[in-house]
Amino acid sequence: MTRERSFLVSPSDAGVGFASLWIISSSCSSDYIDMKALIGLLLLVFGHDVSSVIHSLQFIYTASSGLSTFPEFVMVQMVDEVQVEYYDSNTQRIIIKQDWVDQANRDKVPDYLERETEIRKGNQQVFKRNMGILKRRFNQTGGAHIIQRMSGCEWDDEDGTTEGYQQYGYDGEDFISLDLKTLTWVAPVHQALSTKRRWDQDTAWNQYLKNYYTKECVDWLKQYLSYGKSTLQRTGGAPPPRSGVPCCYRLLPDRVVVFYGGETARSSTH
Repeated sequence: MTRERSFLVSPSDAGVGFASLWIISSSCSSDYIDMKALIGLLLLVFGHDVSSVIHSLQFIYTASSGLSTFPEFVMVQMVDEVQVEYYDSNTQRIIIKQDWVDQANRDKVPDYLERETEIRKGNQQVFKRNMGILKRRFNQTGGAHIIQRMSGCEWDDEDGTTEGYQQYGYDGEDFISLDLKTLTWVAPVHQALSTKRRWDQDTAWNQYLKNYYTKECVDWLKQYLSYGKSTLQRTGGAPPPRSGVPCCYRLLPDRVVVFYGGETARSSTH
């Protein structure tokens, strides 16, 4: 997993429609909702343009502001769309959702839990700072706001093709994303242009991200698949179609939608 960076500085200095909002709590699987308190995150939905079947490793981050019962920071890790790890700012610990994931982690990195917990605590603080940065850039003082990041890699076990992506959204709108082909950042809104300029200049970090998402991330994915193949088959963790460059689906721009069990609540983002 990569470390998060501030929207104000270059990465190395820092250490379509509507969106679906999924709530994934620390006590439920990734394909249903079972919550007493509001714990979870937004899941960005990506467009698909080619029908080839692949395996995927995804990292989903959500930082929130103005939602008192929602953790300020949540990170979920998915293998072939099955939740395997969960972390939030309330507990500040990693919850392993699959026994085979724990074994795969320890066999590859013996101190995985200790190391990754510290990384996620650091990312939590950077996301908190980024929330303040974006609220200032968008001239916002109150209301509910959400930063989303989805990143990860895909691997076709038939032809060996790999893809990687890292993309951010703010209040349901695309904010900035990495183009791995050009190693530059795409900024669809003017509030992201200063971040794009700084991040484009850090060519070494961008090359690192390319190597991470196309090599190291894929190695981790293969490690998980080798340990969890039988479980993934039993739970119906079906690999998604190849997505190519992901396309962020948007929330309705004037509200954030969150779920309490079977009920839906809407909070203004303005």
